[in-house]
Order: sequence, then structure tokens, then C-alpha cells
Amino acid sequence: MDKRSSVAKIKKFKAGKKKDAELFILESVFMLASGSIICRPIESSKDWADQGRFYQRYNSIFDSILNDGKSLLISEREARLITDVAFKSPSAAASICSGYSENGYEFWKGLKLFKTINEKEKENIL
Repeated sequence: MDKRSSVAKIKKFKAGKKKDAELFILESVFMLASGSIICRPIESSKDWADQGRFYQRYNSIFDSILNDGKSLLISEREARLITDVAFKSPSAAASICSGYSENGYEFWKGLKLFKTINEKEKENIL
């Protein structure tokens, strides 16, 4: 099997909320696809009940992606990925795309159903 045919079988999930981003899962890692737009967290998140931890964490993630040469700045608050970037959860990937705290299984179109189907398949194997 050549490399292109194996890549073609990877399931991709488009962002909801009119965001320009795409997620795929590779070996149990959530990958934000090259070309996706990432955003700094909204300014009001500085004043959230978490004492601004979300704001600080996602600004740090945004800056790290930018400083590592994995994205190009397109505005003061946004950058476009020029390579795929790994995340531990779909929610982390969703949050860096929207600038808000997100439930990744709700944000990525079809991901919740995909998770449910995979869980049922695993139950049937056991």
C-alpha cells in the first residue's frame, strides 16, 4: 500500500461555528491539520472564574506554535498552520481554533458520532 492510499483513509472532521479548521486522528493523537486557522483567546477570558488561566494557557500555546515556525501570523489574533499540530484532546484543538473554551466532541462536526461508533465497536470486540 502506498503512502497516498493510507492517508486517504484518515477521517477528517471540519470545525463548527464557521471556523476554518480541520481535525484528524492519527494513532490516537488529535491532529489539527495544516491550513487551519488558530486564534488567540478572547480578551474577556482574562476575567473568567479560573483567574485567567485559560487566557494565559492558550496565549502560550498560540505563541509556542507561532514561535516554533508551525504557523504564519495573518492578523493580530489569528495565524494559519503550515504544518499539522498534535493535541492531547479535541477540546484543546477546538479551543485554539475558536479562542473560547470548547467541548471538542461538539465543536468538530461528526466527531461525537465517530467516538460513539468506535466505542460500540470496541465493546463488540471484547
